Amino acid sequence: MVYMSSRERMIAALANKQPDRIPVSPDISNMIPCRLTGKSFWEVYINNNPPLWKAYLNAVDYFGIDGWFVYGDLQFKTKTTVDREIINKTQDMWVVKDIYHTPDGDMTQIMNSLRADSPTTIEKIIKDFEKDFKKFKHIWSDEITYDDSLFKQQKKELGEK
Repeated sequence: MVYMSSRERMIAALANKQPDRIPVSPDISNMIPCRLTGKSFWEVYINNNPPLWKAYLNAVDYFGIDGWFVYGDLQFKTKTTVDREIINKTQDMWVVKDIYHTPDGDMTQIMNSLRADSPTTIEKIIKDFEKDFKKFKHIWSDEITYDDSLFKQQKKELGEK
């Protein structure tokens, strides 16, 4: 049997065809990729140093597994803009506030970003459904354009993994 790339192997298995071996793609999620960077989780999640998708690809290479890449990302531009503030920093946690500026008013969301764990939302963006839904619907609509440069970079770096 001919050697297959990870991509070819996964596609063959999903199409119920014979891969060269069983694909190995454990759910390493974000915990393992973040820990392998040796950095705090806020470096990855808040500062994108490295971005989570890149940390995942590095983990795939490190363990020699078949990647299951779920981070492909078109950057949509909408009428809503987002500002991010770090409102508190301690040795073990950052508290981060995202402010969504919509045509119908602002909405906020607050999360804790821990040194050694994934961020957790502690104040949700919708506080009062009747008041907030009018604003919220702008977040995922009103697309003006998109930027596919990050997607192209991700696709290039993913290659045949």
